[in-house]
Amino acid sequence: MKKLLILLVSLVLVFGFSACGGSDSQTADSVGQNDSATNEDESTVDKSLTGKALLESLQAPEPGDFMTVTETSGMGIKNTLTMYYSGENFRTESEVEGMKQIVIYNAEEGKTYQYTEGQLQGVVLSDDMSDDMGMEEEDLDVEGILDNPTDDVIAKVETLDGHEVIHIETTEEDEDMGMAKVSIWYSEEYGIPLKYEVTSNGQVIMSSYVTKIEALSALDGDLFTPPADVQFMEFGNFGDMNIPAEYQQ
Repeated sequence: MKKLLILLVSLVLVFGFSACGGSDSQTADSVGQNDSATNEDESTVDKSLTGKALLESLQAPEPGDFMTVTETSGMGIKNTLTMYYSGENFRTESEVEGMKQIVIYNAEEGKTYQYTEGQLQGVVLSDDMSDDMGMEEEDLDVEGILDNPTDDVIAKVETLDGHEVIHIETTEEDEDMGMAKVSIWYSEEYGIPLKYEVTSNGQVIMSSYVTKIEALSALDGDLFTPPADVQFMEFGNFGDMNIPAEYQQ
């Protein structure tokens, strides 16, 4: 799955189109608002395992349709994302400067769409393009970590605000910030991180935290289909788009 990757793309796209300073979203103290919590008696995780052995024992989840509310921060901006999941499809909605920013991942097409509600132009990023841009590095992708864990990965079973999670820690090297620690609190029940942090030199530089999660009945497929009245240009070809000056960096 590409859910963590798409979340990171969502953060980059939303922050990239936002005016500096962003909004002052109030971060919730816990995921205690959740309408659905993990039943510890039904856990399929062997809590005696840790590290690589634990990750290799995990099963692919079948969570059905659900929604989350996630607090995100990074690049000096805080934001609240409402997210909808159905299989591999994924949609985020957020209010930025009084406008609704929408990101859609359509698994059948293998494309991520970003646009602002009410505007006629948006951006599209294909899976192939993300590969070419080096955005599919294994240590940035939860599935990559789960499918090919290394001997030095740190992983253990914990409880995060009533949800059983796998707390994973790994490191990556970046040209600009050097070594960074990636911490993931992964829910096997839902197949997504309930919390995610990138730390460099003792400072959190990017994070996301699920403050609400709710199982839903079947979602309308139109949620994961890009609107026909929006023109989507490939990510990186911003010069071909009439983007308002206040949303350009």
